[in-house]
Amino acid sequence: MHKKGKLGEGLGKDGCMVGSGLTKESGLSSDKVEICFRKLNPQDFPGRLHVHEKMDEVVIVLRGRFVVEMDGETIELGEKDFVFKEAESCGRALSADKDTEVLIIKAPSVKNDVRLMG
Repeated sequence: MHKKGKLGEGLGKDGCMVGSGLTKESGLSSDKVEICFRKLNPQDFPGRLHVHEKMDEVVIVLRGRFVVEMDGETIELGEKDFVFKEAESCGRALSADKDTEVLIIKAPSVKNDVRLMG
């Protein structure tokens, strides 16, 4: 089976395109990979320090500028930059420019795989 879509249109909660958080009826549910497209709002930052216990994560900046903290290191990302975070690594989003867009890929896709730190 396959499905075609467009970034920013008809996506699940939190911009999820594919993943375990989507219903089986959507045809987009998967426990193998989770892919989310997000337009970031500068007012939502800084985010909470957290760990994904089982999922590895890649964040790719499609447009704009995004600053994250990974394992205590501040990392500035511009267009076409990405950062990889292994499961059990601490991270959080610190800031984003207006109109920043990111693509987030997590594997495997696991519901409720976030542990807040502090």
